[in-house]
Amino acid sequence: MIRWFLFLFITGGLILTGGAAAEDLLGGEWFLHRVADSVADGEITTETALLLKFQYVFEPDRLPDEFRPDEPTPLKCATPMIQEFTSTRSDLSAATVAAIDNYLAEPDKDQSRAAYVSPSGHFNFTYSTTGGNAVPSADIDPANGVPDYVDRCAAYMDYSWQREVVEMSFGRPPYISGYYPVSFQNMGSYGFTSVVNSALGSTQIVLHNTFIGFPPNDDPDGNVLGAAKVTCAHEFKHATQFITSRWSEGGWVELDATWTEEEVYPATNDYHNYIYGDSPVRQPTIPLTITAYNSSTGTGSYEDCVWEIWMSENFGWEIIRDLWIWRDTHRSQWMMHSYRDLLEEYGTDFPTAWSSFTGWNYSTLSRAIVGEGYPDAPDYPTGSASANIFSYPGDYSGSVEHFAANFLYCFSFDDTSEQLHVEFNGANVGIFTLNAAVKYNDGSGYFVVIPVDANNDAVWTLAEPASALFTVGLIVGNASFAGPSLPYDIDVSLTAASAIAEMPVPFELDGNFPNPFNPSTNIAFSLKEGAVADLEVFDLQGHLVRRLWQGELAAGPHKMKWDGRNDSGHSVSAGTYLARLTSAQHSATIKMVLAK
Repeated sequence: MIRWFLFLFITGGLILTGGAAAEDLLGGEWFLHRVADSVADGEITTETALLLKFQYVFEPDRLPDEFRPDEPTPLKCATPMIQEFTSTRSDLSAATVAAIDNYLAEPDKDQSRAAYVSPSGHFNFTYSTTGGNAVPSADIDPANGVPDYVDRCAAYMDYSWQREVVEMSFGRPPYISGYYPVSFQNMGSYGFTSVVNSALGSTQIVLHNTFIGFPPNDDPDGNVLGAAKVTCAHEFKHATQFITSRWSEGGWVELDATWTEEEVYPATNDYHNYIYGDSPVRQPTIPLTITAYNSSTGTGSYEDCVWEIWMSENFGWEIIRDLWIWRDTHRSQWMMHSYRDLLEEYGTDFPTAWSSFTGWNYSTLSRAIVGEGYPDAPDYPTGSASANIFSYPGDYSGSVEHFAANFLYCFSFDDTSEQLHVEFNGANVGIFTLNAAVKYNDGSGYFVVIPVDANNDAVWTLAEPASALFTVGLIVGNASFAGPSLPYDIDVSLTAASAIAEMPVPFELDGNFPNPFNPSTNIAFSLKEGAVADLEVFDLQGHLVRRLWQGELAAGPHKMKWDGRNDSGHSVSAGTYLARLTSAQHSATIKMVLAK
């Protein structure tokens, strides 16, 4: 018997359809979309697009009317524009090169500027207190003849050096004339890092001269200083990237520098203003690599920083350090292959990682499960897209791009003892991932991986009755590294418990004893006939903790011991874990509690 419940397809923080429309975006984001659309439509060349982006940052009065947003907002970082300019310089016209070189010339080069060496002795700041690029002149705390704003930025750069070079072992940028140079400029961007000498790996940083009027953030010292903090961390990471690999990563360097903001200044959260757009949190249907179907040049961008945030949340910041050690000797490798190889070094295959990442993105805002998913739950502006409600009983045919996901949202369950039943049929090519975010009425819940077979099919029934549920999210991911959008069909229904009991099941997962346990427990199960099966332990986020068995098993009862350690031999923390027994077509799961 099928009960009434609602089944929605959503694309982000709200219940939405489609990608981020230009009318939903503001200021700089709207401008970038407008330029990209004009190139795609053949209205302007890529050279004109590049010059327009520099004009937006440095000379907005020159922008044609059709590229002027109603309410200009700063671009987050101008370094990607400089990357593009550096790599395409020889193909640009002399007029375009001259115009951009002029934009990047030293600020106030025709004026005398003051200089200040940071307390650590690493940085030389040059600044003006008059003219268009003047910094705020207040000199109160401390009253030392240096504007407080410059003092603060020097401290932020010193701290960024300490965290990024000394503690995290990223590349050390070379000095120029005994220091690393930093200056200030009035522009339509937070800042940028430019190349001084490519052969030597030397760069310089330019920061906004006031950060007044920039988007708000959560920094305890206020929006202005918060913006200054994360810009120092962000741009200095670009400097460490360049000395390591000469920015061979393309747009991925922006994703990585934004991750650094969160790692160096976690309280600021300035980047929350920007992942409202096309990030995997709000727009999961957009591939992580923005060049569709291209397995060699597809790139992430600023708002995709959640990819590395997820990695460091699960494996520690050391995984990003190891990424850049790897990049030093693998500069020509596509970044997604570098990520894949690194995750394998950390004991996780890419499909497992993608399944976990897409589920992590799902659990945000109204979809949040207590203690799971995105750690800060940014408060996005509202969009204008409307809900897309599918007909009962819950059949849906869709498709999912590679390095993307679809979120399917089930709610409004009846007060019934029936159970949620899912039948999934994916295309017989590519790599599908499927997991569920189960949320109870009290806001708690868990993630569970739903195994798909070699034909990308799955059958799964939730153990809890529907009456215990608030929502269930089904996350359909495509972990393929290339290829077109993959089609799938999914049927979601409520099935009587008695009907489930009558279904032929080739094995029984009886439970574990003792439970709770410390330090070990025995997992008991039985097979009605010999079969190839996996017995694995997962945490509640769906991360594989330990593979206890993989291979053929004889019919009859079995018992396997888990000693509370992961596949690397390290003891895991106290908490609830899932033991999952799977065969080609069936799976069963039990909860185990490790007490310490």
